[in-house]
Amino acid sequence: MVRSSARAIPLHRRLEASFRTAVTRGEWPPGERIPPELELARRHGASRHTIRQALSSLVQDGILVRRAGDGSYVRQVLPSQALAPWFSLTAELERRGVRAETRLIGHETRPAGQVGESLGIPTEAPVHRITRRHDYRSHPIAVEVITLPLELVGELRDRELGGSMHTLLGLRGLLPARARIDVSIGWQEEIPKELREGLDATAVPLARLERVSFLSDGTPLEHIVFWYPHDIEEWLLVLPQQRKE
Repeated sequence: MVRSSARAIPLHRRLEASFRTAVTRGEWPPGERIPPELELARRHGASRHTIRQALSSLVQDGILVRRAGDGSYVRQVLPSQALAPWFSLTAELERRGVRAETRLIGHETRPAGQVGESLGIPTEAPVHRITRRHDYRSHPIAVEVITLPLELVGELRDRELGGSMHTLLGLRGLLPARARIDVSIGWQEEIPKELREGLDATAVPLARLERVSFLSDGTPLEHIVFWYPHDIEEWLLVLPQQRKE
């Protein structure tokens, strides 16, 4: 059954997705006190009870900690298990002060093929295949291929696919609860041709991160493969010099 529109998703679930994004994007930094519940209620036009429901999920996942009489804080050291299912490369770069641009390269609906095994669906089941590139100063720094089951997420429009996938899925009530992650050396030959432009010019080895995210009931939600420099910070430091040559 295809999931319905965001209006059918309870408000506290949509707010939960928004608050998680605030943490991953660094808007709520580690160790900092988040806005009081009353302020969040006014800001989002919600009751204090609804805000508390949304925040409770982040407390249960170890992302926030409540201090009696002092409000809620983002943990100083965020648990990797809590953030891994929705880790965003662009959000991490923004947290470090780097503004990356996400470019949608391609979006098509097609049979799952081999990815179907990872998503627990037949090879002929329809999926969204989304290819995106992340640029810094007009230079590619990372590419990704995202596969989402059509039956689970419903229809997607291209204009929705240039921002945070976590926020997009969260607004549809699809919040990943855990993830299986594998990191290895990435080879240029395995990167889809439409995503290779620009990456061939860098001498920095690429890392390949493959992630399958799951809903709380164990349903596979997303298969994604990233290719990016091993040391993103070092690469960004040498990038301007490379571009001048």
